[in-house]
Amino acid sequence: MDSIELNRLLVESLPELRQQHLDEVSWQDGDSTGSHVVYGDVFTPTLLECLSTPHGPELARMLSFVESVLEKEDEYAENVIAVSVLESVAFRFNQDPSLAQHLGSKSKRLLNELG
Repeated sequence: MDSIELNRLLVESLPELRQQHLDEVSWQDGDSTGSHVVYGDVFTPTLLECLSTPHGPELARMLSFVESVLEKEDEYAENVIAVSVLESVAFRFNQDPSLAQHLGSKSKRLLNELG
């Protein structure tokens, strides 16, 4: 999987992020903007917002999306999720261990590996 495919997966799976995605890539490399940038600047802030209201339905959708990306077992996609998403939100899971109940098995494993 490359950046273009991974970025498309984001906006196809979570269409509510389409405008934020367009705003981010419009001044960069368009569809070729690196996924670390897109996920770090578009997806992760949205996930952090959802983590502040852990009982909302959006959190389940966001974390389900993370799990679905990891289930693709693609090295690049896993690296983007690990570095640009999970490393950025790990502190929230450390502050509130009950949030882990919302994680899938692959997400939990990766988050544990990140320490």
